Amino acid sequence: MEQANYLLHRPQAKEVVESSLISRLGPEWIAAMLRRQGIQASPKAVTLYKRFYFDIDHLDSASVSALIAVRSWAEDTDDPDEKALAHSLANARRGDPRKLAARNGVSPLGGVLHQMRYGILPSTVELSQLASAARTAATIQVLDSALSGQAERSRDFALVAKTMTEMLETVGNPEEELQASLRQLALKTDRTVIPTVHQLTEGRHTTDLQPIGEQAYERKSGDT
Repeated sequence: MEQANYLLHRPQAKEVVESSLISRLGPEWIAAMLRRQGIQASPKAVTLYKRFYFDIDHLDSASVSALIAVRSWAEDTDDPDEKALAHSLANARRGDPRKLAARNGVSPLGGVLHQMRYGILPSTVELSQLASAARTAATIQVLDSALSGQAERSRDFALVAKTMTEMLETVGNPEEELQASLRQLALKTDRTVIPTVHQLTEGRHTTDLQPIGEQAYERKSGDT
């Protein structure tokens, strides 16, 4: 519990933990991300923090966004300095990782984006797969916008689909590139007819594949 309280009173740690919880990352992942920031905390400490200070399991994305927004509200004041400070804080908090995580919603891609913001690059995600998925999603949006009569929106998504197609042509798929390389290889074979043993020895061979003359010589030498 002491580590959980430590996380609560350290703004940087609090930001990492809460934004990661919004992205639905597990305690082990969050503890590893804290260590990358130079903050030592165990998965159990993260679990306790969630239980007592930031339990959002029963909230949807809209409710989480509202909760984060309430935190940034400033009290009404007539002091111009405090108003200016509140305005600056509101502008700065537009890039708050907690806001961005809540905006992305609960999705595997949201978790990947969140980890990348903290310098953890995915090792199992293929760029070609993401580009292909983005092209498919953009193409669907083109059709939906066209059917809705939203020409400008349809044109924007068509541009996205075109860009993703060009990216796929540049990036490619490693497996497809390997298969293409293998298809380009041609096995060269010698079509000359292989002669038989009888043709090679002109009939002068035994079951031991030795010339008859040599076997007769070996037997004669053995007899003497």
